[in-house]
Amino acid sequence: MDRGCCRYLTASQEWVRQKGEKLEEWWKEDTIAYYVHGKDNIPFHTIIWPSILLGLKQSPIPTHIISNEYLTLEKRKLSTSQNWAVWAPYILEHYHPDSIRYFLTINAPENRDTDFSWREFIYSHNGELLGAFGNFVNRTLKFLEKFFESCVPQGRVNEPIQTETERLYQQVGELIETGHFKKALELIFDYIRQANKYFDQEQPWLQMKQAGLAE
Repeated sequence: MDRGCCRYLTASQEWVRQKGEKLEEWWKEDTIAYYVHGKDNIPFHTIIWPSILLGLKQSPIPTHIISNEYLTLEKRKLSTSQNWAVWAPYILEHYHPDSIRYFLTINAPENRDTDFSWREFIYSHNGELLGAFGNFVNRTLKFLEKFFESCVPQGRVNEPIQTETERLYQQVGELIETGHFKKALELIFDYIRQANKYFDQEQPWLQMKQAGLAE
């Protein structure tokens, strides 16, 4: 048996002991429980551990089983003994945690084996976080700073964009709740790229000039 499974319960028992809480207020029948692991642990999380919980009459049994495929490093299997790994202290010293979170999520092996590449990591950071998201945020704030003294003006939101934005929130929320983080991020960045395209098409700086509100 995978002893790690038992630690889910024992760690919770220790936590409630330290915090003065009651286990039954956290581990109860309607609790939503997420179990995230590699595909080699599927039998433990789907058969053995639920059976143990049922035998102990302990709720809840897993409600969401999130099984990832394997992640390689530069096309090679990870091996700490051979010093072939991405070491947390090193990467945190050189890159912002949000950049790391983004790349590991968008490149996660949710449905198939994937590879961690330093070149792709840098490209993802520069092309997507900076080139798409950062560019959209920066140009929007700069536009507000230049024409509206850094204040968001009153106006009417484009109806199709408002509808699309509301739909995006719903879709992303559902994907996150079901453990599809990669797809959720992909939808968000599709939206960001469309937002940049819309900004270019509408050319609001020209609209301001035509309205006599810009120099």
